[in-house]
Formats: sequence, C-alpha cells, structure tokens
Amino acid sequence: ASDATVNTAWTLNLLLALVLAVIAVVLAPTLSESYAAPELMSVLWAFAGLAFLQSLESPALWILQREQRVAPIVRLNLLAKLIALPVAVGSAVLGAAHWSLILGRLTTTFVNVAGSYMLHSFRPVPTLQGLSRQYGFSFWLFLQSVFGYARVNLDTFLVSLRFSASELGFFHTMKYLAY
Repeated sequence: ASDATVNTAWTLNLLLALVLAVIAVVLAPTLSESYAAPELMSVLWAFAGLAFLQSLESPALWILQREQRVAPIVRLNLLAKLIALPVAVGSAVLGAAHWSLILGRLTTTFVNVAGSYMLHSFRPVPTLQGLSRQYGFSFWLFLQSVFGYARVNLDTFLVSLRFSASELGFFHTMKYLAY
C-alpha cells in the first residue's frame, strides 16, 4: 500500500474515533442518569478519551502486520501489559476502585501508542488524499460491520432497556458463556 493509502486510513480511523468519542461524551449524562449511576458519566468520558488516544497509534503497526513481522508488536503489547499491571493493582490497593482498571487501560494505551512510533520509521501524516478509493472499498465493509455488530448486540440492548444493571450483567455473562 502507498503512503497516501496508509495515511488516509489512519486519518479516517482518527476522525472516526473522534466522532465516537464526542458521541460518548454527549450521551454520557443521559446514560448515567438512566442507570441511576452518577459515576458512570466520568467513566464513559474516560473511555471516550482512551478510544481517541488509541486511534493515535502509528499505522506502522499495520505495515508490520502486513509484512508478517509480528514479533515487535507482541513484545510491545507484552511490555504494555507488564507496565500496566502494577499500575492497576497498585491503584486498586490504594483504593482507586473502578478507576484502577481505567488507569491500567490508560497505561497500556499510552505505552502502545508511544511504542508504535518506536517500532518503525513510518510517520503518519493526516490526509484524505486516497479517500475516494478507500471509500469505494471500505464503505460496504463498514456497513457490514455496523449491521453485524447491531445484530450480535441487539438482545443486550433490549435487555438493558427493561432490566436492572445487575440483571444485564448476568445476562451478558450467561450469553458469552453459552457461546
């Protein structure tokens, strides 16, 4: 793939993550209120920020995967987990509750993003130069993914409208144990 193609894909990924993060931030108060869980709002905001931060990962990882050079990626992911584990456990011991999981995820994401730029010399440049070519190919894949995700998660959404959060958690756990 050309640099323009890779840069366009990275830019689209970045823009999509930004749009989804904004949607999550906007919907967070409503979701928090509907579940009667005020702490949910800040958690949703944190995960929205994490999703955007993760989209900053270098597309060099895609290049390495395409070249089937996965050893550096595996080492980076392992390093991220090894650094994040004491952060998450340490913050949990110190009483950070659910924030310890978020701090662990933030640490993993930060190490992966920073490390992705150290693994390869490729540096992304925001551009939409190859948009028409990618749109023609990926639009149908995107629609298929959206409808596939909706099909798989529709039952969970419907259960969440009718039952409590603990019952939804039980349903979700049983659903995935059944597969």
